[in-house]
Amino acid sequence: MAATTTERGYHNTSSSYVLPNDAIEQDRLDAQADAIVAMIGGDPFLAYNRHFTSASKAVDIGCGTGVATIQLAALLPSAKVVGVDITPVPAPAISAASPRLQWETGNILDVDIEKQTDSLSRSALAPTSVGYFFGRMLFLGINDWRKYFQVASLALQDQGIIEHQDLDWKFYRVGTDECLSDDWKWHALLMTAVKKAGLSDASGSNAASFMEMAGLKVITAQKFEFSFVPSAKTPNSQAMGRYVQAKLMPNYPELMRKLLGLLNITNDEMEQLINDALRDLSSEEGIHQKYTVTIARKSIS
Repeated sequence: MAATTTERGYHNTSSSYVLPNDAIEQDRLDAQADAIVAMIGGDPFLAYNRHFTSASKAVDIGCGTGVATIQLAALLPSAKVVGVDITPVPAPAISAASPRLQWETGNILDVDIEKQTDSLSRSALAPTSVGYFFGRMLFLGINDWRKYFQVASLALQDQGIIEHQDLDWKFYRVGTDECLSDDWKWHALLMTAVKKAGLSDASGSNAASFMEMAGLKVITAQKFEFSFVPSAKTPNSQAMGRYVQAKLMPNYPELMRKLLGLLNITNDEMEQLINDALRDLSSEEGIHQKYTVTIARKSIS
């Protein structure tokens, strides 16, 4: 007898984002946000206190459930803080947030750089209006990184700071740069699908080069281990490994089906690839993807 599946809700937009938009996904995103903060050392924004301490306006792109936006508003009590996402932020987040917060619905890739006739470029992303520009885990939603960072650069004030936190698709052995996924057939096919969808397989490590192309000066780029299985060798990533096993892995088959559906493969082959992935991704402690935090400054002079 075939297993029953629960219908998931998805974003009804032109965005390339492939993950659902429902209560299950919102719970996963909240858990992921907590695990990321633990992974990178306890602070959600690595630029704060190191490269800026105040801003008149801060923007959180791809704000999801609004967790980071609310944290940002707490750090910057005198700033105008704006959360932007392709669909409206869940009502509980809005009710829990300070009335100072502004929520905008839209896709940064729809911004008209030259004419600024769209709503985002007249409000949240108005030219030279942003002191701090933040984006996190956008690798499944952005299919034009050159434009993303061009829009960010245009929106930033002189000396404004941008912080981008994102993930690469390759998998590595704990505490090393030894790539494991180069030998996995399912991963090679998944990367073919990722590229067919117009997405990048290295949204974290490639951020610095796109920032520089947009005229931004890169200050620092730090890498962290986004663990799929907890390991005592990487204490800060243990919470991430627990989150992945509890919340992400149950959703991984659906993510793979969405992407592999772009390729000409049979259902039987797809299910075998998914089974292989679930086996490989739990095959050893500390197996991880590289998570890169890149910080840059806009300097007109």
